[in-house]
Formats: sequence, structure tokens, C-alpha cells
Amino acid sequence: MLKFITLKRFKCFSDMMMQLAPLSLITGVNGAGKSSVIQALLILRQSYLDKKYSISEQLRINGDLTDVPDAASLHNINSEEEGFVIELEDEKGISCNVEADTSNISDIAKVISTDINSLERVINNWPLFKNTFAYLYSDRGHPLSRYERKQESITDSRLGDRYGSSTAFCLQRAINTNMDVPIKALQRDGYSDVSNNVSAWESYILGEVIDISSNEVDRQSVEITYSFKSKNGEDINMSPVNMAFGNSYVLPIIVGILTAEKDSLFIVENPEAHLHPSAQTRMGEFLSIAAANGIQIIVETHSDHLINGVRLAVLDQEIKAYDVETSFFTIQDGEHVCRRVNIDEKGTLNNWPIGFFDEWENNLMKLAKGKMQ
Repeated sequence: MLKFITLKRFKCFSDMMMQLAPLSLITGVNGAGKSSVIQALLILRQSYLDKKYSISEQLRINGDLTDVPDAASLHNINSEEEGFVIELEDEKGISCNVEADTSNISDIAKVISTDINSLERVINNWPLFKNTFAYLYSDRGHPLSRYERKQESITDSRLGDRYGSSTAFCLQRAINTNMDVPIKALQRDGYSDVSNNVSAWESYILGEVIDISSNEVDRQSVEITYSFKSKNGEDINMSPVNMAFGNSYVLPIIVGILTAEKDSLFIVENPEAHLHPSAQTRMGEFLSIAAANGIQIIVETHSDHLINGVRLAVLDQEIKAYDVETSFFTIQDGEHVCRRVNIDEKGTLNNWPIGFFDEWENNLMKLAKGKMQ
């Protein structure tokens, strides 16, 4: 499991260290560097997977996992020293340190220094570089009447590209093989198989009973059907295009988690997208249970409801408080800084920094003052 990530002279950071846990929540104001943390991890992964280059010699800056113009754009503008450093360390103290040149205006950055032996060791052992890894971008695949298989990329995860393009095929493969959910703690409502658990978890998160099925039209296409009961007790089948966006946006997350092996790594941006606040809260609980049972999860979120779902999961002892790391990114005096926000065993936030999901209270105070005037 990854324990620390340090970024030096990387984009908005001159020198930043962030602690990681089984569940790592990345929060903060816009433009404070949340996505930069995830980009650093993705750059390492796509550089390793792109066999045109050797990760010990070159980093692939712009690729299928990252939208970065060139190496030069990664350099911190306030740093006089050239190059950037990405440093990772796991819970065993094993580290990986890569320093790269940023003078090149191209999508390749030359590696200036790294410990090759250490690099090879982590590549062989860390889930960041394994097939069990999965990453979902904030803008996931939109609902379609039929999902067509796309040309595979060397950087695809088990869910396909960063938009989750292979979600329908991943679900269909689980159905065809009668796959059980690898992590038993995620099995719900007495079901063991992935298919029924996908329906059970989506029903729980969205707050309505839904049955999700898929049909393999041919080797290149799959159709997904959402079924539910009408008021008269009749079965109604609907295509994803006739369902709320939230159904399609949450599906890759659920499928990705329920097909994940223990000791895998899952990164997801904005899992709250297109979800009602109550569903965002239950999504926080779902991610907490997964993280507490062997999947390291890194989440970028703007949702206080999702955060509260995690806090409730801590209170309900579904995850230990020390298994959650909450990092708040903000800008102070022109510097981009990362602050730890601690959650105790009762789900209480002990050091609530200014700007950390306090807009609700601030607005209520303004409204209260307005009524008094």
C-alpha cells in the first residue's frame, strides 16, 4: 500500500508531501493541486506501460491517462531549480524517487536520476503498475443504448480507458463466468456473485430497487438494461439512455470495486457526480467498506456529503479512523499547501480548516443575519 507521495517543483507545488491510507480523500479549492497529485501517479503508470520508452530513462507526460501539454508545463513557475521530483513510499518504507528534466517542450521528459534497483522492485510489487489497477476520470462514459468495444490501449485498466469504456464488458464477463465478488465483506443482501451485488449496491446507493442486467449482442457490443417494478407491480425495462445520468456514472465505480482483488489500487475522481446528496453519502460508505477490506482507494472529491458518508462509516465501525486520510489543498500567500484533516473514531473532524466544506454554515449565518435586519 502506498503511504506517502512527495512532489517537488511539480506544477503548482514547490515541495508537498501527502500521506496516504487505505482510503485517501483529496479535497480542496479549485486550482489548488488536487488533480496534480493524481496526475503524478498516472504519469508513472503510463510511462511504465508505454513500452516505446524505458521508465528509468524517460517519462511519458502526455498520454491516454493525462492531459498535459508538455514536460515544460510541469515545472513549478516559482522554482529556480530545473526539473521535478515524484517520490513515493509504501507502508514498508520501500521508496521510489524519480527526477525528470522539464526543459523539453515535448510530451516526453528525460529522467535525470532514479534508483534503478528500487524502481524495478516497486514496479514488480506495487499495484500502481499491475493489471489490478483501475482509474476513473471525473467525466465518465455517458449512458448509451448499446456499448461498443473500443480499440484497446496499452494504458487501459480492467475498466478500459479512464472513462470506464469497458465497464459493460467487465460486467458481462463477470456474468459469463459466474464470478463471485472477491472480497466477501462487499457481498450484499445474501448474494455472492458480482451480477446480483452490482444491482444490490446500485439500489442501495441510489435509494431505489433496480435490477441491472446485460446482454452480449455480439463479441463487440453489449446492451445494459435497468429493470424495476411499477406501482402496479409490473416489470419495467429501460435502456440507460432513459435513466438518470447517476445510474451510468455510478456503475463503473460499483463494477470496478466489486471485481477488485485485495491489495489492488483504485483511483476515482468525483464519485459524487450526478448523485443526490443522500446517494453521495452512501457512496462514501461504500468506498469506506471497500477500503477497510483490502482495496486502497484514492478519491478526489468536492462533496461534503461523501465526506460525511465516510465519517458515518467510521462511527459505525465499518472502517477504522486511522485507515482514512483526508487532505485539504488550499492556497495561502501564493503557496499551494496540503493540510491533513483528522477524523477520530467517532467520525468527528478535529482540525477543521477555514474553507473546508464550511460554505453551508457560512451561508446559513448570512441568511440568519438577513432575517434579523
